[in-house]
Amino acid sequence: MNRKEYNKQYWIKNRECLLKKDREYYSKNKDKRKQYKIDNKEHIKVKMKEYKTKHRKKLNEYQRIYMKKYKLTERGKELLAKRFAVKRGIGFKKLFENPFDISEKIAWHHVTQNYVVAVPLYLHNLCNYFKDSMIHKESMLYIIKQIYPKFYYLD
Repeated sequence: MNRKEYNKQYWIKNRECLLKKDREYYSKNKDKRKQYKIDNKEHIKVKMKEYKTKHRKKLNEYQRIYMKKYKLTERGKELLAKRFAVKRGIGFKKLFENPFDISEKIAWHHVTQNYVVAVPLYLHNLCNYFKDSMIHKESMLYIIKQIYPKFYYLD
């Protein structure tokens, strides 16, 4: 058995013990690790750059797979909507948290330039056929007042 196989078998057998030792070491040496990062900032930066150039394909593939999964989560959908709003030059502050079930598909509708509320996607699309954005906004306002009784119009 060569060294690599031996290390692998040893890790499998003593995993819990090794992880415990690692946690103890990292908790005891937090200050040393922080100081090392401060002292060797340039060296770490060069090494990270080398690693990223050497493993670019692997990192890109990992990021692509991760983002594909992340976009399906509730937080991922919200951040994508937020990024799109910022790209359009408008804000994304939630007036209310999402009151709907997780299985319900939602759209974040802007009630003003900065504020959004969660509306079921089918209702949002129902009012989306208007060419004029003001008609869309007014029809959505009627729906929003029925969904959120405490809603008051900000502007």
